[in-house]
Amino acid sequence: MRLAVVGLGPRGREWIALARAHGHDVAAAIDPKREARDAASGIGVDPAIVFDTLAAARRDNSVDVIIVATALDTHITVAREALAWRRPLLVEKPLALDFASASAFVTEADAAGVPVVVVQNHRFVRHWRSLRAALRTLPLGIVDGVTIRRYRPLPPPSPALEALRDAVLWETIVHDVDAVRAVLGSELTWVQAEVSGVAWRPALPGTRATISAALANGLRMTYEVVWDTRGHEFFRGGDELYVRVHAERGTVHMLYGWLIYCERGRWPRPLARAPRGELGEVTLLRQLGADQTGSTPLLCSARDNLRTIAVLEACARSAAEGRRVNLADVYPDVS
Repeated sequence: MRLAVVGLGPRGREWIALARAHGHDVAAAIDPKREARDAASGIGVDPAIVFDTLAAARRDNSVDVIIVATALDTHITVAREALAWRRPLLVEKPLALDFASASAFVTEADAAGVPVVVVQNHRFVRHWRSLRAALRTLPLGIVDGVTIRRYRPLPPPSPALEALRDAVLWETIVHDVDAVRAVLGSELTWVQAEVSGVAWRPALPGTRATISAALANGLRMTYEVVWDTRGHEFFRGGDELYVRVHAERGTVHMLYGWLIYCERGRWPRPLARAPRGELGEVTLLRQLGADQTGSTPLLCSARDNLRTIAVLEACARSAAEGRRVNLADVYPDVS
């Protein structure tokens, strides 16, 4: 496939390397910033295919798929501009920072007949796939709920993130909410959220969140994420994820990608992990190249992603207003 990559920061350059490694041709690389264009040339991108605007790239190139990897607060604006190219779009998460903008864009893309996929790649990560398989095969009885704890260092500096009062929602929780939807096979129905910051970094308020939620299948979820946790930086880069699924016959624990099943009255036992799979980015890119007719439902389609965006907006409203928010109040069709 011939690809256009919009946004030549670190993530855009990762996409260029990934595309090349899997046999794709980068036909256009676009960024308005001179330093970003120079950085792309520094990794071997031909200056002849580097442009400062989408319009300039469109005049000189035909491409099969457009990848939007700009700053997170510009995804929706750039994606809307890219619709004029009438090519399938792969947009980095989050699609937008509010539900109304995301919904309007999806309607516009559908009307234009342009397939759009959002890069919610965590649902393809091995540990989430392993947990999904375990929940479908173990004799758990009634599954009552799930508890999730994530602790991680600060993301790389980003003016777009630093400008958000609830940055943790749109950078980290966006991935975990989408993974939970895929693993549990159910949609959230209400959320109660609190967003704050760690005490030693008051200038960056949106670095901690606590969420309580209910799902349509009767499960309850509690979730906590904290950025800038310290003292374990030398183990997996300081990124810690713990998931506990509690059920009638026992509990399933996931820590650092390993799964343990604690069945009532029996010794705990490790569970087999899912086979290693291809990167989620590769899966999402491949499906766009394989079927651009719309006859096959797309994984992580922009329309499906509206459900994830609705959860994030509900969390933002709940944190701002100090109350429980029903998902149907944000997205009436969420069920």
